Amino acid sequence: MNILFVVWTSYPKDSMYADPSVWYRCYQPAEAIRSLGHYVSVEHFSDVSSIGGEFDVVIFFRPLFSNAFVELFYKFEGCGAACVASYDDMFFDINLLRHTNFRGQSVDQRKILDSRPYNYAQALYFFDRFVVSTDAMRDAIVELHPEASVHVLYNALSPAALEVARVASVDAAVRRVPRRIGYFAGGAAHSPDLKMISQGVASAITKANAEFFCVETVDVPPSIISTGRVVTTPRLTYMKMIMAYATCCVTIAPLTIDRFTIGKSGIKYLEASSVGAVAVATPIPDIMRVADDRLLPVRVTDDWEDKLLEALEMPVGPQIAAYQQDRLRKCFSTITEAQTLANVLERWRVSPVQNELRDGSVASISTFFQHTAHPGLAQ
Repeated sequence: MNILFVVWTSYPKDSMYADPSVWYRCYQPAEAIRSLGHYVSVEHFSDVSSIGGEFDVVIFFRPLFSNAFVELFYKFEGCGAACVASYDDMFFDINLLRHTNFRGQSVDQRKILDSRPYNYAQALYFFDRFVVSTDAMRDAIVELHPEASVHVLYNALSPAALEVARVASVDAAVRRVPRRIGYFAGGAAHSPDLKMISQGVASAITKANAEFFCVETVDVPPSIISTGRVVTTPRLTYMKMIMAYATCCVTIAPLTIDRFTIGKSGIKYLEASSVGAVAVATPIPDIMRVADDRLLPVRVTDDWEDKLLEALEMPVGPQIAAYQQDRLRKCFSTITEAQTLANVLERWRVSPVQNELRDGSVASISTFFQHTAHPGLAQ
């Protein structure tokens, strides 16, 4: 098969792989599918207007409704390609706007609410076939679109990432800092999550004489800074991030639980596990799907201190890292996920479906949203 990923991202197109979502949901799957013998290309949406009909499947990642989107969609569909929408967050559900990372972050809230979420939601109704990252997200799409075909492509670790983890943690190319607690947030939207648990983290750091390490994608709360045991680093490439994980004994993955975050992926535990680190995390469904006894779930905010202190006493080292890497290679590999995805895409390629909602014209979409859109959203 010839497969094209078309990417929408807020990152500049020449650095779109710096967007963690694009890395997990486009770059890594593309690499894995290529290893199975298929041709795969990943392109920014603004660069595909000249691409013809050589693709059997076109995967639109986080598509935003616009004239350009409509033109691309109908061009590829007209060429006989199977058009698929791919999501790793529930941006498409306008009822969940209050929970998305559009909130705050120095962005004009009204402007955002009047445009992007509506455009995400509107684009969704062009599709009948979807690739998503978690079971909860699959359920959300089926709730909105009961006739949809949805495949869950779980986030996983690539052979390249596991090799970097092996070199860093088993060969000990990276020094593990004693009692270091790491936080590897995907972006500034997770600052409230760290703030939520900051008192417990600060107390654990003080009591255990530990160190807090994080990437400068989040604001470190004053209570943690005041411990005087904080180390930060600028944003890292993916492989350098894996090496930074290897400097940690414990990592954290806090989230405020709501209808939006239950759709999040458990990839942060897989990354921590790849270097033999312990993880303390909010027990969202997908992280519990991949969990073993080295993940300590925290269900009550007041328990973060105790769980961190417990985690800091758990063993780490090359033997544990090697054991965990073998588990990940067998159970949570991008190659395994790619094989399943390729089978699904082949089935979709030879079995076209019809979307009655958009059958006829783009006007049908607008009519639909006039009756269903949130009253506060621009039409």
